[in-house]
Amino acid sequence: MSSSLDIAPLLEVSGLTKTYGSFKAVDDLSFSVFPGDVFGFLGQNGAGKSTTIRMLLTLIRPNAGQIRVFGMDLQQHRREVLSRVGAVIEKPDLYGYLTGQENLSLFARMSGKGITKARIQETLELVGLQKRAGDRVKTYSQGMKQRLGIACALVHDPDLIILDEPTNGLDPQGIADIRNLVLSLSREQGKTFLISSHLLAEIELMANRMLIIDRGRKIVEGSVRELVDPQDRELQVETLDDAHALECISHTPWAGQLMHDRLPQVVLSMSHAEIPALVDALVGQGVRILALRPVNRLEAYFLSLTHA
Repeated sequence: MSSSLDIAPLLEVSGLTKTYGSFKAVDDLSFSVFPGDVFGFLGQNGAGKSTTIRMLLTLIRPNAGQIRVFGMDLQQHRREVLSRVGAVIEKPDLYGYLTGQENLSLFARMSGKGITKARIQETLELVGLQKRAGDRVKTYSQGMKQRLGIACALVHDPDLIILDEPTNGLDPQGIADIRNLVLSLSREQGKTFLISSHLLAEIELMANRMLIIDRGRKIVEGSVRELVDPQDRELQVETLDDAHALECISHTPWAGQLMHDRLPQVVLSMSHAEIPALVDALVGQGVRILALRPVNRLEAYFLSLTHA
């Protein structure tokens, strides 16, 4: 994955704005995606994620702003840019009465790139569908359809892959399959992804960089590791007697670090390095600890920045 240091952006969005009457769906949005990134595009429902993606794919026109992809202005070089982009928007648009292989062959012909049968088979293997390639898509699970949709986005070997809510409606195994596929393509083939999602834990597992938007505006952009620092967290301490635990903590150096808005739960704001000493102090006072849970991860960070 890219560190983005001294590397030109693969995708650069500047001042992007889309209005519908008096409503601003996207409001002066700017961000950059670098080669090799798995870029998480986060926002609550209605935040403007899908509108932004449709502008990136020229499905709708912005009212203002510029989109540069591969160093080219998207409006001026639309055909050339889009020939190097693969995308799945919401649910893949597949033909249920055709087999998986027939669907992929159809999309391959539509790309106009003269894609070989060998490449089609390679792509089916890449998404784990080679054994079901001859079955009609209407017999596929939702997860298999999603993987076939990604195969359609990959078959022409694009440099940028845009996925809009790729795990919507999937069971835990389907979600894990999509996550592992993205990570494999990123690590082994150096593919660059922009992934829109509201499943925060999944973005935390997949992405190296992220953008959070709220009501069409950028809230924050940066490295997931830097934005969600595991050294500075909120820690929930689950005990057999939380009232006793709270009383004990009130007589320790951590009394001022209790999160009073979480009472009667025992939650403290503290650094990673302080945890062993806290545990020793509580056990020494007879507190029986059941579990320690870090809660200041991406979900807590996201909710602290956006409107409910």
